[in-house]
Parts: sequence; C-alpha cells; structure tokens
Amino acid sequence: MTAMSRRVLGIMGLIGLFALAACNLGDLQAPGLARDKDEAARAVFKAMQKGDLSGVPLGPEMLTPEAQAAIPNIFASIPKGEPTKVKLLNWHSNWSALTGARTEDLETNHQYTFPNASIDVTTVMQRQIPAQGQPGPWKLRGFHFKPSGSAPAAPPAKAAQAEAAPAPASAPTTPPAGAAAPPSPTPARATPPR
Repeated sequence: MTAMSRRVLGIMGLIGLFALAACNLGDLQAPGLARDKDEAARAVFKAMQKGDLSGVPLGPEMLTPEAQAAIPNIFASIPKGEPTKVKLLNWHSNWSALTGARTEDLETNHQYTFPNASIDVTTVMQRQIPAQGQPGPWKLRGFHFKPSGSAPAAPPAKAAQAEAAPAPASAPTTPPAGAAAPPSPTPARATPPR
C-alpha cells in the first residue's frame, strides 16, 4: 500500500468517525421499525395518558364490555405529564394475505420514564392493507403497562392472596361472537404502578 493510499484511507476513516459522532444516538429507533409505526404506538399512549380514545380506532377486542370497563382504570393509572425519556425496547410485526388484501399486526414495547416513575408499555395494533391503495388506520387491539423492572402481573388467584397487591384491571382480547379470532393472545390490561 502506498503512502497516498494510507492517507486516503485515514481521511475516509476520520470522516466516518465524525459522521458517527454527529449522530444523536438517543433518536435512533430499534432496528427496522418504521418511524410511522413507532409514532402510531406513541400516539396511543398519549391518548391513554390524556384519558381520551375518541381519536383512536379500536379493534373488536377493545370494544368488549370487559375492555370498556378496564379502560378508565388504565387512564387513571398512567403517570401524567411529559416523559423525560421514551425508549423503544423491542417490536414485533407480522402480516397475512388473503385474496390480495393484507392484514398487518404490530406489537411495540416502549419504556416511558417520568420524574417519579418508569413504566413499560406494550401496544398491540392491526391494520388492513388493500391489494391496491393506501393502508387503513391502525386499530388498537391491546394495551398493557407495568412499572419498569417489575415482574408481570400475578394471575388473578395469586393476586387475590396478596394483601398489599392491587388486583390488575384486565380487558380480555377475545373477540365478540362472529368476529375472527386475534392472531396473538396479548391481553389489553393495566397493572397500576405500586
């Protein structure tokens, strides 16, 4: 390798290093998740935090009497105010196609940090994508949160035995009669922070 080649490689390396240093690593998303999908999940959290789901299309799982009864408990349990940090922990997406149309399912897991609390939030959504045309709106199929770093909520029988533990509010994701079964068994429930 000639001296000129080493200089060119060195300069290119420095340019790459400066470009990497200029990145705001806090703005990076989990690999592969499109920003619009992340924003859709964050919008659901904001709506839950405000106590108003009127602008959020709901899937059939969220329209059951059990889910509708649990939603006010979720509203009351979510910390208020702007989070100091939001981190996308992970996500999962899958789709199925029938007769040219496609159904896309999305599950995201975010960590919202507030001055006095930190919570992990799972949002489950679904949308229809026609064979030709624009995708339909995301419909909320499930929502769950818990204090960060805590174990999942105990089953109802064990929760009833624990004196100090509040019983979790839950909204089952079983669809109404005649509706198609959901592809994933993620419940829509809230475990209030302790």
